[in-house]
Amino acid sequence: MRKVTSKDFSELFDRVLVDAPCTGLGVLRRNPDSRWKRSVKQIQNMAARQKKILNAAANLVRPGGILVFAVCSCEKEETHDVVDGFLAKRKDFTADPTMDQKNYWAYLVQSPGRFATYPHALDMDGFFTARFRRTTTGRLG
Repeated sequence: MRKVTSKDFSELFDRVLVDAPCTGLGVLRRNPDSRWKRSVKQIQNMAARQKKILNAAANLVRPGGILVFAVCSCEKEETHDVVDGFLAKRKDFTADPTMDQKNYWAYLVQSPGRFATYPHALDMDGFFTARFRRTTTGRLG
């Protein structure tokens, strides 16, 4: 029996969701003791892990397909920095502002293709998501 690898699924899917592991600092209000269990180093390590997962998942998306990255964190290192690094590296993807056009959630939009909720502003958990569209085939980054 042959071992199945991610290459077997390269550019196969129309849509891929990455619900990435994270520090969970966006749900701090429900788990306040977590605050004392996190360090800057842990945040950096988690962001590095997220970047690897996002890049690997990107290879599964067909040209024209959608990739969504989501974390329950508000930390810049786990949100905007991961997305900025991904877009700088992967020229075959662009931010997809499709969700920005929906009036009922326009107040959550951070920048094209990204939105977030913050506990202090909306009385809900902190959450971040970014939506990308694959424009071409192959790894260009």
